Amino acid sequence: MVEALPVDIRVAYLDKSGNIMRLTFGKPSDRSTIYRNWPSGLNFIAVPPLQEDPFEQKNVYVEQSKMSDHSGDGLFVKRDIPANTTLCFYNGVRVKPGEQDPFENTGYQIYIDELMDRSAITSDYMDIPPEFISGKQYKASLAHKINHSFDPNCRWDTIEHPTFGRVPRVVSQKEIQAGTELSVHYMINMEAAATDENSHCYWYVELWEEFSKCKKTLQSEETNELMDIAADTLAQVNH
Repeated sequence: MVEALPVDIRVAYLDKSGNIMRLTFGKPSDRSTIYRNWPSGLNFIAVPPLQEDPFEQKNVYVEQSKMSDHSGDGLFVKRDIPANTTLCFYNGVRVKPGEQDPFENTGYQIYIDELMDRSAITSDYMDIPPEFISGKQYKASLAHKINHSFDPNCRWDTIEHPTFGRVPRVVSQKEIQAGTELSVHYMINMEAAATDENSHCYWYVELWEEFSKCKKTLQSEETNELMDIAADTLAQVNH
């Protein structure tokens, strides 16, 4: 912003010399990538679809998911990441409360703000047009490539992005090693996923059932282990 007007930025540096940090701008070349405020609307994504976000480039990359044979693409971290680190962003078409999504639900919708009451939609949500699901057609933001887990290493939050505007972001919940696949909890309504044949989300129910079985098995194994330790301790005391 210059005198409260948006401007194009090509090259900028953070000067840490002295006691006050300040921005200094380099002389742009004709081939420099242009970044500007490009918020999406209901029927369009304004940012150039193949222009990668420089912040995401440092943190994440897309590769075949290792979660299952049917997961498709997954999102992986490039470097060791501490907890509570912003990793990537979720841009797409922006649908406001009361507006009709311009295309059929493909399972990529995400609300910008958490809905406390699902019966009253009070938040915009982002969605990915079908033609932009492929990374070959769209890579301006990459958070839509992150897969779901009921035991995730990341969480959703929001951010005022200089290019996309206010959008969801992905934040690490714990320390994550380079090369690890990222995951978040999709927060899908379980009842809706189980009863709506057109929700494309029955996989969510099946995954929850599988996760619950594994969790019960682990809890049972831990209980048996604790009982064995207690028995051994008691035997040593009696001996």
